[in-house]
Amino acid sequence: MLRITDGNTRPGVPGRSYTTPSASHQTAWNANSTYFYVRSVDGYFIPFAFDAASMSASRLQASNAGNGGLVVASQAEPQFSFVSPNILYVTRQDATNDWPILGAFDFSTGAYVDLLNLGEAAPIARDTYAGGIASSAGSPERVIAFFGGAAQDSHYLVALFTPGQPQSTAILDTTTSIVTVDDTKVPTNIPLNFHLHHAWLDKSGRYVILETTSLDRPARAPLYVWDTAANTFTALPESGGLAGGHYATGFGTMVNQDCCTSTTWDAAQWQFRSLSTPMANHDLIVPSLSPQETYAGDHASWNNAQSGSLVPFVTGFYRTTLETAQWRPWDDEIVAVQTSGTASATVWRFAHHRTTLVSFWDTPRANVSQDGRWALFTSNWERTLGTDPGGGPRDDVFLVELR
Repeated sequence: MLRITDGNTRPGVPGRSYTTPSASHQTAWNANSTYFYVRSVDGYFIPFAFDAASMSASRLQASNAGNGGLVVASQAEPQFSFVSPNILYVTRQDATNDWPILGAFDFSTGAYVDLLNLGEAAPIARDTYAGGIASSAGSPERVIAFFGGAAQDSHYLVALFTPGQPQSTAILDTTTSIVTVDDTKVPTNIPLNFHLHHAWLDKSGRYVILETTSLDRPARAPLYVWDTAANTFTALPESGGLAGGHYATGFGTMVNQDCCTSTTWDAAQWQFRSLSTPMANHDLIVPSLSPQETYAGDHASWNNAQSGSLVPFVTGFYRTTLETAQWRPWDDEIVAVQTSGTASATVWRFAHHRTTLVSFWDTPRANVSQDGRWALFTSNWERTLGTDPGGGPRDDVFLVELR
């Protein structure tokens, strides 16, 4: 295990907290595991160079003052390309209309390049922003952003495109249930009529996972799967579809923490499904662990997913303060869960993350490298790292080798 950040990571702003991305399926590692980034709670994104042979990390353009080295500017949490090790997808705001612009930072040149002005791709109000970015590992590489709102859970548009091919852009409006490509509008096969909490692209680039907001969920499913090749949408209801919990996608596949298709109920359970038949899901943990746990969570990371071969996903599993059952294996640990086969999944145990939950930012949110050898995670180390200037316990980022 390696500690990545501390209170002096940015010498000019001592004592700040540092974390992994807020969503574990965000790709914080580059394509060949030579760079990763961490986020500062005050909105900075800090890249590190990583040497796998010596298991060491270092700041780029390191300095003993100010921000301590290179800082990448992005309004939304960046997304490393699955294809090019030097490309990090970012967003910025249009200076005239305050629209979001999707771009890329190139580590080989140190330059930012604009790819798509989302305000020109779709009619949106001023002073709006992109809620998030995702990209694929297919050929050609595809990128999405969800946007249109001025605050979280007010977004309603998804742009899907191939970098360098602006004519390829498809725009989905989840409030009007319309997909627009080259000014041609096509109604969705089922009504959507919701706002977006999140949207994510699978690694094949074919499927988009649409996550509804909490206000929409009494009348809508928590997740919808958009098959962009067939332009069809499938609702995954929480009861029949078991689409609760956090999720992660592979190549045309998805896992999420929910229970159960065949076992007795337990918090340490995940569903596996093919996105081509998303309602056909099955439990990964058979039988459930004992004694039963009710209050536990996770953030799955499957950025190591491979085309044509099912590999384990990695997660930071954590008990909540409401859980009273005795402690079990996997509780508050960094683990990997097997996805191949029909028998009970093997679970590998790597480390205790030792974070004590005070707020969302204290959750471990493991983030696996694309080669599956390393995982970053967040921890306040049982509240022993000091106090953040903004309040609450400090968080730092740690790295664990997966072997």
